[in-house]
Amino acid sequence: MTDIHITAELLEAVRRGELHPHIVLELGWDHLLRLCPTCRDGVWTFQERTQEQAADYETAFRLLPLVIERHAAEDGEKRQEADRDMCELLGLTAEQRLARIRRAGRRFKGAVGAWPTQ
Repeated sequence: MTDIHITAELLEAVRRGELHPHIVLELGWDHLLRLCPTCRDGVWTFQERTQEQAADYETAFRLLPLVIERHAAEDGEKRQEADRDMCELLGLTAEQRLARIRRAGRRFKGAVGAWPTQ
């Protein structure tokens, strides 16, 4: 299965009754296991301990909203940092931006998001 993000459009489809909430939970669960190595290792470890072939979806569906909320908060913080970095870079000339990015260890080198283009 392709990795699918939980979007406002998907949640809107659930709200309108066009998509069952269970599908969004499964997509979120699958996405989380692809995205977060800690969660993936935790599920694998649990499966090995209990010698089950599949994840305990009932437990997953109860825990998933909490895990997503935590990751969403972390993502929000990273988004704010990225927005600040982008604004800082946009205040420089192209040559200054390139030099600053080249000198940076990790800063300015994260995943691309929806930053302002002005």
